[in-house]
Amino acid sequence: MSGKEYCHPYITSTGTEYIIKFKETPNIFPGAENLSVPLIEVIIFTAESIEVIQTSTTLLELVAMIRAKADLLDAVYYSVCSDKMILRSEKRMAMSHQEYRSHLFKSMFLKANADKKYINREIIISDPKAGNQYIHLMTGTQNLSAMDIISEELKKYDK
Repeated sequence: MSGKEYCHPYITSTGTEYIIKFKETPNIFPGAENLSVPLIEVIIFTAESIEVIQTSTTLLELVAMIRAKADLLDAVYYSVCSDKMILRSEKRMAMSHQEYRSHLFKSMFLKANADKKYINREIIISDPKAGNQYIHLMTGTQNLSAMDIISEELKKYDK
């Protein structure tokens, strides 16, 4: 998958059409091409133009789809949580859409990863002007050193 993209259409149990794009990003930061495994961005978007996306059930389905890809290709996967509107409970209304989506992702990842085969690391890049960015790194336990290198690189963007 060197420098390539793979798009996977997916229809959730609620009937919403999503596209999950896996894109190898070997030159995203200096030295990334020297990682022991590929670095793959995961981008999730709807095929339809809808304002409110992703319930927890939908997110669990999408996390399971990412895990299925990880079972096929050893890599470090990363995803930046979207700031698009998401339905939140009253007690979560103080969270930004990104923060809430990150919180949900962590919970769904734990459910989809009952065998603890994969690691999920949340990276929060603080930015008082643009708002915090929530990024998740996911990989097999054998790639912890690559995940550490990527984490350190991302922390350089913290303001």
